[in-house]
This record gives sequence, C-alpha cells and structure tokens, in this order.
Amino acid sequence: MSGNAITMQMVFQPSSVDVLDSFTMRWLMPTNLSTHKVAVKAFRYPENYYDSERIYRKVSREIGILTILRHDNIVPLLGIATGFGRRPDLPSLVTPWIPNGTLNVYLASRHNDLTVLDRSRMLEDVSAGLRYCQFHFFSQDAMVT
Repeated sequence: MSGNAITMQMVFQPSSVDVLDSFTMRWLMPTNLSTHKVAVKAFRYPENYYDSERIYRKVSREIGILTILRHDNIVPLLGIATGFGRRPDLPSLVTPWIPNGTLNVYLASRHNDLTVLDRSRMLEDVSAGLRYCQFHFFSQDAMVT
C-alpha cells in the first residue's frame, strides 16, 4: 500500500470465513488526502504449518488473480499490506470496507426482511460475477456442459 495506510482505527473483526482474519483501518488516499475505511484480510494458516515458501506462493497466486479482476459484483483489491494476522510476514489483502459484511453475514442478518425480488437480484449479481470469472479464467474446452 506504499505507506499510505494509517492505523487510526485498526479493529480485529471475527471472520465469517474460515481462511481469513479481518481488520478494519483507515487508508489515506495520496491524491486528495482523504481517508477511506478499508478491510485488511490476513490469510489464516494452522499454527504448526511451517512451509513458508508454499504459503507465500499460494498467497501470491491469489493476489495475482485478484489484481486482474474488474467487475461490479467482485470486491476489488486495493493493495496489499503486511504486519497483520497470525503470520504478519505474509501479504494481506486490502479491499474496500463493505458495511454489510459478506453475503453470508448479510443473508443471516436480513433473511426475514428480504423479498423474493431482493433475493432474485442478489442471485443475478452473484451469477454475473461467476460468469465473469468463468469467462476470464476457464477455457471453452474446460467448461462443463
């Protein structure tokens, strides 16, 4: 993140995903000096997993994929940061802060309030994001019909 992050408000967030620890913080935008709330997501590995080179390759691959994704229904990667989570030496993902959390958290907290139309629109949005990934990352030969 090029030294643009300031940790005015770094709060550990219990993760709804078993592979990430989440933190919130403020990110100072160098262009206009405004701050934005962001999520920092540190990959979670077992304490006794010591193959650092393999972990780093997996994290780097994930970052490489997220770097090229550009779609309205996929949370963008703003950058990477170190010093977070159980393995502070590994890069962590920096994404925009999503106030409603993950889709699972949102659905669990709002399941009684969502209309059939709301659910249908969410399904269409998820489908659009998956179609984008399928088109960009899988060849026509590899697709299952």
